[in-house]
Parts: sequence; C-alpha cells; structure tokens
Amino acid sequence: MLAWESAVTTLLDPNRPLPEREFAAVSLGGEVSNPTVVDALLKIACDKDSPERLQSATARSLAKAFLRAGRLLDAPLEEFTGIAFDAFDQEVTESQRKGS
Repeated sequence: MLAWESAVTTLLDPNRPLPEREFAAVSLGGEVSNPTVVDALLKIACDKDSPERLQSATARSLAKAFLRAGRLLDAPLEEFTGIAFDAFDQEVTESQRKGS
C-alpha cells in the first residue's frame, strides 16, 4: 500500500483516533493531482457530521494543495461546511500574507 493510500484509509476511518486522522489530512495536502486523495479530503470538508477539527484540517490541506497547483479557483467551496470554508479561507489569507 502506498503512503497516500494508507493516509486516505486513516482519514476516512471514523474509528481511528482523531489526531491520526488529522495527521493523515495534513499529509495529503500535496496530492491535489490525485483524484482519490482530493475526493477523500472533500468528503470530510463537506461533511457536517465529521469532527470540526477534521473539517478544518482537510480544508487547510485542500487550500495548500490548490494554491501549490495554481488551481485555487477550482476548489468547490460551495460544497464545504461553514467550518471548512472558514479554514480554507484562513489558509489562503495566511499564505497570501507570507507571500507579500
């Protein structure tokens, strides 16, 4: 099993401890070109029943990945939970401040 596959499995497993799932979300942030990874991150970022910390971690990872790929406008923000939307926005804002 590849590292990203293991991280996706951990991220999507509600029986895994939350810190492990958050770490998996963070580790997947560089995989925007992998549709399986993006789908897994989006699944959490759009799920209001997922733990809030996990929604936030996945949204931040998605923001980093979309920024790195130059595809920020491709992010389906309308599907995000409010918490995920705010975390995505915060990550983009922080990135822009660092780049200035």
